[in-house]
Amino acid sequence: MMKTLRIEIPYNRQEFIKTQRIKSDFLLKNINLKIRIMLTAAVILMTAGWIIHTDGIPINVFLFVGVLLLLYGILLLQSKWFSQRRHARHARLLAERYDNIGMDCVYEFTDESLRYWDAEKHFDLKWSLFKNYGIYDKYLLLFVEESLVDLLMFRETESAKEEADYHKILAFVKSKLAYKKT
Repeated sequence: MMKTLRIEIPYNRQEFIKTQRIKSDFLLKNINLKIRIMLTAAVILMTAGWIIHTDGIPINVFLFVGVLLLLYGILLLQSKWFSQRRHARHARLLAERYDNIGMDCVYEFTDESLRYWDAEKHFDLKWSLFKNYGIYDKYLLLFVEESLVDLLMFRETESAKEEADYHKILAFVKSKLAYKKT
């Protein structure tokens, strides 16, 4: 049985916006892979189609499929760009609102659950709701299965107190959840 770990985190606008950007990047990283695959396949197929092109055949399958993959890759790239812009705008609006209400937050890690509260909300997530945890860009990520909260993030920082808190959280989480490479 572990002792309850209580972490109080003062609101920091720049850190909030940075965390939201990292979260967006993490959630969109699969799209980055799809974009690279589509564009690479498009270039390969279009090059092959151009090389084996014959004058007597009106339709070259390699060129046709290559162009389709190129268009799909461009569509994915555009979708990602608009999604990142929308997410950044939303993060800035939230940051402004949180500045006005003083959004300091508290996390409590207990044997039964992870509790969170701030000026607006309070929730208590049982450990059974979490799928696993991972590390991404010096952030500890806790993945929640089916909840309004899909992902909790804790940053490893350079200050001694915050680094000690991060390692306490990591030790607690390791005792409760399985690790999944992200």
